[in-house]
Amino acid sequence: ILVTVFLFMFGLFQTAQRLSGHDQFVEKIVYETNQTAFYGVCSDKFGDLTNDEFAQYDLTVLDVTVLTQIAYEASRYDLCETIDNYFNGSFELVKIHREEPFYFHIRHKHAPLDFIAIRGTSNLLEMTQDLSLFIEVVIYETLQWIVPFLNGLPLSFSRQIIYYASYIEGVINSDVRQAFDEPVFEYAKQYLLRLESDCSYNDSEISDWNGATTLYFVGHSLGGAISEIVAANLHQWNKKNNLRSHVQSFGVASPGVLYSSAKFGFGIDALDKTASSLLPRR
Repeated sequence: ILVTVFLFMFGLFQTAQRLSGHDQFVEKIVYETNQTAFYGVCSDKFGDLTNDEFAQYDLTVLDVTVLTQIAYEASRYDLCETIDNYFNGSFELVKIHREEPFYFHIRHKHAPLDFIAIRGTSNLLEMTQDLSLFIEVVIYETLQWIVPFLNGLPLSFSRQIIYYASYIEGVINSDVRQAFDEPVFEYAKQYLLRLESDCSYNDSEISDWNGATTLYFVGHSLGGAISEIVAANLHQWNKKNNLRSHVQSFGVASPGVLYSSAKFGFGIDALDKTASSLLPRR
């Protein structure tokens, strides 16, 4: 019986790998992180990735985590005053988007450094949206408890399962992403295009508007998921259109989007190169 089960699982794995079209990992990506502290992320910096000239303006993991919290408090306090007080007036508020998804955009006054903070789930309607967008992954991971060999399937094959399983959702609720990642992506795309096309801006507070920048998307929970999705898609779009700006994401306790990557239109390598997540130790 054990031999039969083993042969069945091995045959299923080989079949799934062939159907997926490629191996689990096309290339191995290795990150070099600062491990001097017990938790390496505590020593990581979030700053301009083009050169070290502006290293003095780098933010810490605490700073970007505070940004994810400010996104929740923006309706209760003066956002400009809050940002000025925390960052000592070094950032300029560029945009506030008060419709779903709620986000705000700040830019450093002396460095090519931008942050877009996206609010996470804050009401029952958004909880329902979370479930709608990630229901396929929830069902798939639940099935892994019932059918354990699903863990052995190639990642690329699992991504395709999620992709085709989401087809019905796209037919029933085709506009769901208009209140999810699409508004953020479109805004960021147009912003980077303006920066790299040498447009002029009438803002004396910011010393240099033109040229490539490093743009971070940050958020908690649902906001973190949107950050990862937008950053990965924008990274691919930048490469395709030869833009020089760097794009990164930082999520706090955000749901994983690896299995849903094909559904949301980006590859595994784009997610690996752009995403950082801060998860609680349980």
